[in-house]
Amino acid sequence: TSVLLFEGSITLLVPLQEAVQTPSDRAAFPKLYSKVILGIVSFYSFFGMTCWMAFGEDVRTVMTTSLPPGTLASTVQLAYSLAVVFTFPLQNFPSLEIVCSTVEKVLSSKDDGGSDSSSNAQRNVISTLLVILLSIIAILTMNDLDKVVSLMGSLL
Repeated sequence: TSVLLFEGSITLLVPLQEAVQTPSDRAAFPKLYSKVILGIVSFYSFFGMTCWMAFGEDVRTVMTTSLPPGTLASTVQLAYSLAVVFTFPLQNFPSLEIVCSTVEKVLSSKDDGGSDSSSNAQRNVISTLLVILLSIIAILTMNDLDKVVSLMGSLL
Protein backbone atom coordinates (compact mmCIF):
# COMPACT_ATOMS: atom_id res chain seq x y z
CA THR A 1 0.00 0.00 0.00
CA SER A 2 2.89 2.40 0.51
CA VAL A 3 3.64 2.49 -3.23
CA LEU A 4 0.07 3.62 -3.88
CA LEU A 5 0.71 6.64 -1.68
CA PHE A 6 2.43 8.32 -4.64
CA GLU A 7 0.28 6.78 -7.36
CA GLY A 8 -1.51 10.07 -7.94
CA SER A 9 1.39 12.35 -7.10
CA ILE A 10 2.56 12.89 -10.66
CA THR A 11 -0.97 13.22 -12.02
CA LEU A 12 -1.65 15.91 -9.42
CA LEU A 13 1.47 17.94 -10.13
CA VAL A 14 0.48 19.58 -13.41
CA PRO A 15 -3.19 20.34 -12.59
CA LEU A 16 -2.26 21.80 -9.21
CA GLN A 17 0.50 23.94 -10.67
CA GLU A 18 -1.86 25.20 -13.38
CA ALA A 19 -4.50 26.04 -10.76
CA VAL A 20 -2.12 28.35 -8.87
CA GLN A 21 -3.30 31.93 -9.39
CA THR A 22 -0.21 34.10 -9.72
CA PRO A 23 2.86 33.47 -11.89
CA SER A 24 5.21 34.07 -8.94
CA ASP A 25 3.40 31.44 -6.87
CA ARG A 26 3.41 29.12 -9.86
CA ALA A 27 7.21 29.50 -10.10
CA ALA A 28 7.58 28.68 -6.38
CA PHE A 29 5.27 25.66 -6.60
CA PRO A 30 7.86 22.96 -7.56
CA LYS A 31 10.04 23.76 -4.51
CA LEU A 32 7.03 23.68 -2.19
CA TYR A 33 5.77 20.47 -3.81
CA SER A 34 9.15 18.79 -3.25
CA LYS A 35 9.11 19.78 0.43
CA VAL A 36 5.58 18.44 0.87
CA ILE A 37 6.46 15.11 -0.80
CA LEU A 38 9.60 14.82 1.35
CA GLY A 39 7.51 15.47 4.47
CA ILE A 40 5.00 12.81 3.45
CA VAL A 41 7.75 10.27 2.73
CA SER A 42 9.36 11.02 6.09
CA PHE A 43 6.10 10.68 8.00
CA TYR A 44 5.06 7.43 6.33
CA SER A 45 8.56 5.96 6.65
CA PHE A 46 8.70 6.80 10.35
CA PHE A 47 5.20 5.46 10.98
CA GLY A 48 5.79 2.27 8.96
CA MET A 49 9.13 1.50 10.57
CA THR A 50 7.76 2.19 14.05
CA CYS A 51 4.83 -0.18 13.47
CA TRP A 52 7.11 -2.83 12.00
CA MET A 53 9.52 -2.59 14.94
CA ALA A 54 6.66 -2.72 17.43
CA PHE A 55 4.59 -5.51 15.85
CA GLY A 56 6.99 -7.39 13.58
CA GLU A 57 5.28 -9.63 11.06
CA ASP A 58 1.91 -9.25 12.81
CA VAL A 59 1.21 -5.86 11.21
CA ARG A 60 -2.21 -5.88 9.54
CA THR A 61 -2.96 -4.49 6.07
CA VAL A 62 -4.21 -1.27 7.64
CA MET A 63 -1.39 -0.51 10.07
CA THR A 64 -3.42 1.71 12.37
CA THR A 65 -5.59 -1.29 13.31
CA SER A 66 -2.46 -3.02 14.64
CA LEU A 67 -2.10 -0.46 17.42
CA PRO A 68 -3.18 -1.65 20.87
CA PRO A 69 -6.53 -0.29 22.03
CA GLY A 70 -6.28 2.99 23.91
CA THR A 71 -6.10 6.73 23.65
CA LEU A 72 -2.93 6.78 21.55
CA ALA A 73 -4.38 4.36 18.98
CA SER A 74 -7.62 6.34 18.78
CA THR A 75 -5.68 9.59 18.36
CA VAL A 76 -3.52 8.17 15.57
CA GLN A 77 -6.56 6.70 13.80
CA LEU A 78 -8.43 9.99 14.11
CA ALA A 79 -5.45 11.98 12.78
CA TYR A 80 -5.06 9.59 9.86
CA SER A 81 -8.79 9.76 9.09
CA LEU A 82 -8.71 13.56 9.16
CA ALA A 83 -5.71 13.56 6.83
CA VAL A 84 -7.62 11.39 4.36
CA VAL A 85 -10.74 13.57 4.59
CA PHE A 86 -8.82 16.82 4.10
CA THR A 87 -6.69 15.54 1.21
CA PHE A 88 -9.63 13.99 -0.64
CA PRO A 89 -10.29 17.18 -2.66
CA LEU A 90 -6.68 17.10 -3.88
CA GLN A 91 -6.95 13.42 -4.78
CA ASN A 92 -10.21 14.08 -6.59
CA PHE A 93 -9.03 17.23 -8.43
CA PRO A 94 -7.58 15.74 -11.65
CA SER A 95 -10.49 13.40 -12.30
CA LEU A 96 -12.98 16.15 -11.52
CA GLU A 97 -11.26 18.51 -13.96
CA ILE A 98 -11.40 15.90 -16.72
CA VAL A 99 -15.05 15.02 -16.11
CA CYS A 100 -16.17 18.65 -15.80
CA SER A 101 -14.38 19.78 -18.97
CA THR A 102 -15.83 16.83 -20.88
CA VAL A 103 -19.36 17.54 -19.65
CA GLU A 104 -18.96 21.26 -20.42
CA LYS A 105 -17.86 20.46 -23.99
CA VAL A 106 -20.80 18.13 -24.51
CA LEU A 107 -23.31 20.57 -23.04
CA SER A 108 -21.85 23.64 -24.77
CA SER A 109 -22.14 21.95 -28.17
CA LYS A 110 -25.86 21.39 -27.48
CA ASP A 111 -26.40 24.74 -25.76
CA ASP A 112 -25.99 28.35 -26.88
CA GLY A 113 -23.55 28.95 -24.03
CA GLY A 114 -24.38 29.02 -20.37
CA SER A 115 -23.60 31.47 -17.64
CA ASP A 116 -20.89 31.04 -15.05
CA SER A 117 -23.51 30.23 -12.42
CA SER A 118 -24.88 27.35 -14.49
CA SER A 119 -21.34 26.12 -15.07
CA ASN A 120 -20.69 26.24 -11.31
CA ALA A 121 -23.96 24.44 -10.66
CA GLN A 122 -23.00 21.71 -13.16
CA ARG A 123 -19.60 21.39 -11.51
CA ASN A 124 -21.21 21.07 -8.07
CA VAL A 125 -23.62 18.39 -9.31
CA ILE A 126 -20.79 16.45 -10.98
CA SER A 127 -18.63 16.76 -7.84
CA THR A 128 -21.47 15.53 -5.64
CA LEU A 129 -22.20 12.56 -7.89
CA LEU A 130 -18.51 11.64 -8.08
CA VAL A 131 -18.13 11.78 -4.28
CA ILE A 132 -21.28 9.65 -3.83
CA LEU A 133 -19.96 7.09 -6.34
CA LEU A 134 -16.55 6.92 -4.66
CA SER A 135 -18.22 6.63 -1.23
CA ILE A 136 -20.30 3.69 -2.42
CA ILE A 137 -17.19 1.99 -3.81
CA ALA A 138 -15.34 2.62 -0.52
CA ILE A 139 -18.19 1.17 1.55
CA LEU A 140 -18.49 -1.90 -0.67
CA THR A 141 -14.74 -2.64 -0.64
CA MET A 142 -13.74 -1.62 2.91
CA ASN A 143 -13.37 -5.23 4.10
CA ASP A 144 -11.34 -6.18 1.02
CA LEU A 145 -8.72 -3.43 1.05
CA ASP A 146 -5.91 -5.87 0.27
CA LYS A 147 -7.73 -7.02 -2.89
CA VAL A 148 -8.42 -3.44 -3.99
CA VAL A 149 -4.77 -2.51 -3.48
CA SER A 150 -3.65 -5.61 -5.39
CA LEU A 151 -5.96 -4.71 -8.27
CA MET A 152 -4.69 -1.14 -8.36
CA GLY A 153 -1.10 -2.33 -8.15
CA SER A 154 -1.62 -4.65 -11.09
CA LEU A 155 -2.82 -1.71 -13.18
CA LEU A 156 0.24 0.48 -12.46
